[in-house]
Amino acid sequence: PDLEPNSVWNEAWTKLDMCESSEPCDVSGPDIGTAAQCYLEINPALTPEVCGPLLTPDFLEYLVPAADCLLEVAAGWSLPLFVCLGCAQQIGSSNVLEKICDPEKNIIRNLCVDECYTPAQQECESVIQTALLCATSSPPVVDDGIIYGGQAYGPDYECSAL
Repeated sequence: PDLEPNSVWNEAWTKLDMCESSEPCDVSGPDIGTAAQCYLEINPALTPEVCGPLLTPDFLEYLVPAADCLLEVAAGWSLPLFVCLGCAQQIGSSNVLEKICDPEKNIIRNLCVDECYTPAQQECESVIQTALLCATSSPPVVDDGIIYGGQAYGPDYECSAL
């Protein structure tokens, strides 16, 4: 998907809850799963040319800790990471902060409880929240009718800072 400013990008940016004082998190919402595969080096078809632009400093700082935590509790098995990420991408564009940070209502403990909040994965909650705050704060991209990003929860992407 095109991440350069254009009319769709500008329309999505204005419609969503983006404040001017916050820089977007430099990740590509629709490509987070692919970037995770690049980071884990589990798909030989993903070349350095594909992976290079996806493995941004923000991806490495804000999303990799969630991947590493989920991999650690799953003893190196990557499926729980992708199942949790797949579920968490259903977050939508309304009440995003509540869906990520509210301890009673967040997506990790509710909609995605089976995928992201097993007893072993509970220790990963805060780094998953950081990853979701970064991903939803990425530049807005419309891909297949879905708007990714466009929120403003940086620069630290931590629930405790909001």
